[in-house]
Amino acid sequence: MNKVLIISFLTLAFAKGCKPENIQPNEVNFLSERKQDSTYVHIVSNSFAPMEISVGLKNGELKNIHIKNHGLLKSKDTLFKVIIVPNTVIDSIGETKLLRKHITAKFDYGDSKTAVHNDAYVYSLPVAIGKKVRISQGFNGKKSHSSIASKYAIDFDIPVGTEIYAAREGIVVYTITGYKKAGGKAYVKKANKILILHDDGTFAAYSHLMYNGALVKKGDTVQRGQLIGYSGNTGYSSGPHLHFAVRLPKDICVPIYFEGYENKALKKGDHVKRIKIQ
Repeated sequence: MNKVLIISFLTLAFAKGCKPENIQPNEVNFLSERKQDSTYVHIVSNSFAPMEISVGLKNGELKNIHIKNHGLLKSKDTLFKVIIVPNTVIDSIGETKLLRKHITAKFDYGDSKTAVHNDAYVYSLPVAIGKKVRISQGFNGKKSHSSIASKYAIDFDIPVGTEIYAAREGIVVYTITGYKKAGGKAYVKKANKILILHDDGTFAAYSHLMYNGALVKKGDTVQRGQLIGYSGNTGYSSGPHLHFAVRLPKDICVPIYFEGYENKALKKGDHVKRIKIQ
């Protein structure tokens, strides 16, 4: 039996208690491979973005387990032998219990070693050509734009159902579409959203979309100016608006500028209009 290769997908084990942190569901699978003396756990990416990983033991009860603590998991790639466990341990507690009870797994979208925002890029306003909109909160907005993840975000004051267009070309990493309500801080992780990866390794987040408000899906390539969804009022929100932010890995927000407003830091009360550059 030691010569027999045993392979099993372990996603269910993580879904029941050791779910990977900081990423959307079904972005990774954990694949185990049993050989003569040890079982090797590999991590398989289902994501269209690279991810930085951190894996560890929840406690010190288990011995002789080797863990590759940190690493970069490239898009649609596999990290081999992230966890190596003696088969005696597997036989005594089982694969499912090992992963659910003893292993932690944290993932962050992006590659912080290579991602550098292209500061020369001028974004298209994420609304229809010719549409004039009011800025309800800009850079370092006192209401909610003070954290590292939002200090350079822009809030566009637009009604529910307003067409949203891609401000920059890229690949859709994921969409969240199932939320219907808005409220206080209890709703901070309940906003509908589209996340798009750019060619410089940054990510654009289009947040607070309406229920079922995404017109694109995971893996789609979108073009600058393409219609991608509809604005709403979901998540941590006091009223209908689009929250737009560009971030480096580790959720580090970066300043951005738009066509017609180059080098202008948009602020609360400003009115802007998307123009078409010929």
